[in-house]
Amino acid sequence: GLDNDHSSVVVEVKLAKIIAQGVGGPKKLFGIAFKGNSEFATVGAKHFKLWTLTGIKLTSKEGIFPEGADNKIGVIIPMGNKYITGTSTGCVYEWENEKFIIGKKMHTSSIDALFCNKNVIISGARDMNIVIMDASLAELRRISLEVGTLESPNPCPRSIDLFGENNSKVLLGTIASEILELKFEKDYLNSEYTVNYFMSG
Repeated sequence: GLDNDHSSVVVEVKLAKIIAQGVGGPKKLFGIAFKGNSEFATVGAKHFKLWTLTGIKLTSKEGIFPEGADNKIGVIIPMGNKYITGTSTGCVYEWENEKFIIGKKMHTSSIDALFCNKNVIISGARDMNIVIMDASLAELRRISLEVGTLESPNPCPRSIDLFGENNSKVLLGTIASEILELKFEKDYLNSEYTVNYFMSG
C-alpha cells in the first residue's frame, strides 16, 4: 500500500511467494480486513474497496460513498457478512459487500478502534469516549475516558476487546501504551465498573 499505486498484494506465506496483486488507487490505504480466505476490503482516504481472490486473479469493486459523507476511513473490521468502518470525523459506517448501508455520527473526532461480535459494536475515538451500539448502530451506552478522571496520562483508545463471563470486561489499548481493563459488576450495558491498569515500566 506504500507504492505509487497503493497496491494490495496476496502472499502465500508458506512459499513466501506473491500469488496476486491489484492496484488500490491514487489515495493512501489506512486499513484492511479479511472475511474468509478469498475476500478482503481496504479503506483509506476517499477509499473503500472490496477485493475478491479467485485462484491467482484478484479483482476489486469500489465502494460508493453517499453525497456529503466523510470519506476518510481509518479503521475497518468484518462483522458477519458485512464490514464496519470508522471515519476521521467520528462516523460509523456499515457496508454490505461494496455497498454503503447505513452511517451514524457517534463521536466528535477520529475513530481509531473498533470491535464487534454478533450482538454489539464498540467504537473508541480521540474524543476520549467509547460507544457501545447494537448491530443497527443504535447507541446502547457511552463511557467517558476523559483525562483527569482516570490515572492514565492519555486514555485515548487505539484497540478494543470485549471478553469475560457475560461480556463483563472491556479491554482497551491506549495511545499511551497502556492496557486498561473496564470490569463491570454484571454486564457492559447497565452496571457500574472499575478500572484496572496495566502499564509498561
